[in-house]
Amino acid sequence: QQQQQQQSSGLVINQNSSGTVGPSLWHKPMHPSRLEVFKTLREITDYLIIKAKHPDFKDLSYFTNLRAINGGRTTDMLQALSITRTSLVSLNLRSLFHIPKGKITIEDNPELCFADTIDWKQLNISRPEDVTIRNNAESSKCRAATLQCHEQCARDGCWGPGPDECLSCNNYKLDEYCVVNCSSTESLGFLSYEESVGTL
Repeated sequence: QQQQQQQSSGLVINQNSSGTVGPSLWHKPMHPSRLEVFKTLREITDYLIIKAKHPDFKDLSYFTNLRAINGGRTTDMLQALSITRTSLVSLNLRSLFHIPKGKITIEDNPELCFADTIDWKQLNISRPEDVTIRNNAESSKCRAATLQCHEQCARDGCWGPGPDECLSCNNYKLDEYCVVNCSSTESLGFLSYEESVGTL
């Protein structure tokens, strides 16, 4: 059986009326669920480019285990991460913490919330001026749809609305969740503090 993919070079997801362009192949239009293949991906050595719209393409939870985009090689625009003109509502890149080289561009995503909450310096970027976040969903629209960071997220921002999408926590972290205190574990599905204390 083929080993699960944990590393990739450059990755392009670009769906339009003609098809989807990958790193070296031309594909027919596909459903976003096909991106589940990237669930085990932990590292991209070069860049990640996303420019796609689909009624079911609402977040990037397909890359929930992605930890690093290294920017070893960048695009012609010197980008390591580019997310433009998509149907995304949230990013959900909750494991991502390292983008040491290349520019970050997230723009022209009319439904996208959360991107402007993130303190991108926390991702080990080389130059804050290389981050462009603009023309995404208005903050008032996000608030009206209750698409805001969880109350347990610190000021660093978040990738999505859940307590497991925070860059850092106001109080404590249990597994991947930000919590007020140990007694709040029941609301996260844990049976009791005593049974969960080993994971604190």
